[in-house]
Amino acid sequence: MDDSRQKRAGAAWPLPRPQLKWWRVEAMVLLNEIVDTGEAIARARDWHGELIAPRDASWSLLRAIERAQYRPSISDLGRRLGISRQAAHELVRRAAKAGHLRLLTNDTDRRIVQVQLTGLGRYKLEWVRAREAQWVITLLNGLRRREMESVMRILRVIRHQLLGDERQLREARRDLQRHLLLARLLEDGLPPP
Repeated sequence: MDDSRQKRAGAAWPLPRPQLKWWRVEAMVLLNEIVDTGEAIARARDWHGELIAPRDASWSLLRAIERAQYRPSISDLGRRLGISRQAAHELVRRAAKAGHLRLLTNDTDRRIVQVQLTGLGRYKLEWVRAREAQWVITLLNGLRRREMESVMRILRVIRHQLLGDERQLREARRDLQRHLLLARLLEDGLPPP
C-alpha cells in the first residue's frame, strides 16, 4: 500500500503490515513456548516416576506454613492458599495425622488453633528442595549465565505486564461496584455516602 492510499484509509500505524504480521506470529510462538515449557516443568518426573516439584494441596500447605514468619492459624492458611476454612481444616488435619505438623493453641485466645511444622515436615520440604535443585542443575546444564539472565528479563517483563493487567481489572471491578452501589442508593432515595 503506498503512502497516499494509507492516508486515504486513515492508517495511523507506522509499521508496514507484513512486519506487524510477522511480529504477531513470533509473539504467539513465544507465548506458546512459555506455556508449553511451564506445563512440561509442572509434569516433570524423576527417575522413580515421582513429580519433581509436587504441587498438590498438602505440599502447598507445608510450603505456606514454612513461608509464614509466625505460627499461622488454620484461618490464615486458608487465606494464603485461597481455600475455605473448612478445606484448610481438613488439609491441616490430614497433615497432622501424617506427622508433618503440630497443632498448638494460641496463648492469648484458646479458640485459635495454630500450626507448626514438625521435624518430619521440615525434612520432607528439604528433601523435595534437594531433588528440585538437582533436577534444575541437570536441566539447565550448558546454559550460560548471560542466557539465563536474558530469559529471566523477558519472563519478568511478561509477568509484570500480566500483574498490571490484573490490577487494572480489579480496580475497574471496584469502580463498577461503587457505581452500582451509588445507583442503588440513589434509586432508593438514600443520600450517597
